[in-house]
Amino acid sequence: MDDTLIAMIKERGDKSKLLIDLAKQTVAFKDDAGETGEPYAIKPLAELYGKGTGIDSVDFKDDSFLPLLMAIEEALYDAYRAQPSLTDAAALFALDRLCMSPEADVRNDPLACDIQIGIRVALSFNDYSRQDVRLGLRKVKQSAARHNKLAGTRGYLNFIRKHLGKQRAI
Repeated sequence: MDDTLIAMIKERGDKSKLLIDLAKQTVAFKDDAGETGEPYAIKPLAELYGKGTGIDSVDFKDDSFLPLLMAIEEALYDAYRAQPSLTDAAALFALDRLCMSPEADVRNDPLACDIQIGIRVALSFNDYSRQDVRLGLRKVKQSAARHNKLAGTRGYLNFIRKHLGKQRAI
């Protein structure tokens, strides 16, 4: 977790809105007057790992992993919305890379980079260990493989578009 960022949020209370810039890998606060403060860099993944949940496996019905799983799937959803030609194979490749080493240098893989940044944001506010992150990535990868096998080239991406699109509309 990023205690500095959490303290900044608590200090501002309801007076400002948190703006997350994934491209710049920063967060900033926008006050009621519309002024945006100095950007704050999201810490590297290795600095954000916490004690974690101590759980050995992830259940989609268990809310303790929800922020992490949503961060991963929202990154995939956003990438698919931006690039409709994206396939499950690309998602599976990115997830597989990150399963092996969540903090790997993935600058040459924009999708893996987006997922990694999403995880960094989630870890900035939640206590997950490296093992928790790997478990979450594996769970999403298993889901992607299952939906791909059942529904084809974009089966998983269409699944998350259907389900996350509904949640975001609320």
